[in-house]
Amino acid sequence: MTPPNDAPNDLKQAAGQRGFAFTVNDQHFAIDDNDPSGRDLRAAARLNPASSYILIEIRDLGTTSIGLDDKAKLIKGEVSAFRAFESDRLFSFTLNERAWEWGDETISEDELRRYGEVPHDHDIVLDGQHDTVIARGAVVSLAGKNAEQFITRPVPPREVTIVINGRKRTVPAGMITYDTVVSLAFPDAAPNPDIIYTVGFRHGGPAQPEGSLVAGQSVQVHEGMIFGATPTNRS
Repeated sequence: MTPPNDAPNDLKQAAGQRGFAFTVNDQHFAIDDNDPSGRDLRAAARLNPASSYILIEIRDLGTTSIGLDDKAKLIKGEVSAFRAFESDRLFSFTLNERAWEWGDETISEDELRRYGEVPHDHDIVLDGQHDTVIARGAVVSLAGKNAEQFITRPVPPREVTIVINGRKRTVPAGMITYDTVVSLAFPDAAPNPDIIYTVGFRHGGPAQPEGSLVAGQSVQVHEGMIFGATPTNRS
C-alpha cells in the first residue's frame, strides 16, 4: 500500500523517534515495534476492548484481517494502513482475483476503488450471470451466501465509429436499430412505402459477428462494424 500523502510531518518525525507509523480509519498513530501483534495495534489505536474490534490491514490491491495474536509487519519510513470495525464477523470477497477480507456486511464503491487502486476510467463490476456495473458511490452488500467476486474493466466508449455503405459514421455506443441504419445509409431518401431495405452487417461482437436486420430489430454496435443497406422495390 502506498503511504498516505497526507501523513503529517510531525507524525513521521514521531514515528522516526518512537518507531513506526500507521493509520487506523485514516487516523494517525505510531508504535515502537516493527512487528506488533494485532492486540498491540488495537491498544495503540485506543480500540478497547481489543476483542470487540476486527482489524483489517490494507495491502497492495487487497486486504487481510489481523487477529489479536497475529503479527503485522511495519516498515520504517512507510505508513501502514488499517481499517477497524466494531464487529465479530468477517466477510470475504475478491477483486480481480485478489482476496479481500472486510469487517462490515457492506462496502462502498469508493472504498473498493480507493483500496483496490482502480483508475477512474474503469468500472467495478459484480462478476456473475449479469455482470452488474457498480454505480459510482454505491454501497454493495457482502452478506450473501457466497463470497462476491468483483472485476474491473475499462468504461465502455460513449461513441463508436462504424461503416455504413462504405461511409464512416459515429454513433452512440450500445444498440443500433434497423431504422437508424437505413436513415444513415440514405439520409436524403423520402419515405416511400413501396421501398424496403435489406440490411446486413459483419465484424460484430463475438455473440453475433455477422447477420442481418429487419424492421423492428437492433444489434449491439462495435468499433469498426460494417453495415450494408440495399433498397428493394416491394413489387
